[in-house]
Amino acid sequence: MIIVGIIISIIAAIVFAAIGFGVVGGIQYTIRNRMMPRFKIMGNRPATRVFSIIYVIVLASLPATLAIYTAWQIITMVGAIE
Repeated sequence: MIIVGIIISIIAAIVFAAIGFGVVGGIQYTIRNRMMPRFKIMGNRPATRVFSIIYVIVLASLPATLAIYTAWQIITMVGAIE
């Protein structure tokens, strides 16, 4: 039964890490392909551009950081069991 729990925990850790890294990649995609063209079209001031990008990075990186941290904690717990 412990073996099954370890396997499920490792799979969960992999899924959490994949979600976290997927969000990090999505942040870069969103900034490059969605935000920058709109800034050019709307003619926003540089300060608005910078603070908008910082806001998106901070807002999106919080759940990604939590997912990666959760994956790390699951791996640490499994390591303590073995």
